[in-house]
Amino acid sequence: MKSLLFILFIITINQSIAFSDSTHRIKSDFGLRTGFYFSSYSSGETFFGYLTKYKEKFEISIGPSFGRQPSFGDRLIVVNKSDEVKFNGFDLAYRFYPNGLRKGVDFYFQLDYFQKWNKLSGHKTFLNYPNFFSQTTDNFNAQIISSQIFSEAGFDFKFFDHIYIGTALGIGYNFIYRHITQETLTQFNTTEKQIDLSMIFQINVGGRF
Repeated sequence: MKSLLFILFIITINQSIAFSDSTHRIKSDFGLRTGFYFSSYSSGETFFGYLTKYKEKFEISIGPSFGRQPSFGDRLIVVNKSDEVKFNGFDLAYRFYPNGLRKGVDFYFQLDYFQKWNKLSGHKTFLNYPNFFSQTTDNFNAQIISSQIFSEAGFDFKFFDHIYIGTALGIGYNFIYRHITQETLTQFNTTEKQIDLSMIFQINVGGRF
């Protein structure tokens, strides 16, 4: 009887140790994460750098983003776009790890709120009615503000205990406000509002220290 109780005690201790070892213990709740993502806001990738704070299966992240100028959809407008990557807004992300932080691979859900802004310049062509073979060009400036909301699911793959590489895929909406000022001929101001369905794909690398 004593031998049986001793064996059960040893099994219980081993199971507790195994469960404890499967949980990822971190030295600090704070970390850093960087990477890039693609969405319909920009014609190229958007780069980001986040400060992260983890607590009890939840993590909040905030930081600046850098990217190219956004696309501008109007068949009568030619935009002088540049491939220059520059500061374009701030990102806020909120993650939930259903299983907490563990060794090996972490699965998570993430909600994103991105606030972007940018300025574009170009020209707009008008037909001189009734002579449709004659055209007039008017320069314009456009100020664009976009709020983006996404829901994602992804994985983090652990290396060296506290370093991870992750990827995620999600869907959401762009809420776009565009104010256009036409300069030279009409001096006409207009405001446009637009809502677009958008996908997001991101790759990131980070660490908790």
